[in-house]
Amino acid sequence: MKQIPIIDIRSCLLLIILAVLYVVYRLFL
Repeated sequence: MKQIPIIDIRSCLLLIILAVLYVVYRLFL
């Protein structure tokens, strides 16, 4: 069983959130 570090999960979530915010930002402009 591979254990995924919490730091990797947080960094991935942060990248996803930034991507979503960028897309929303572009759509509303």
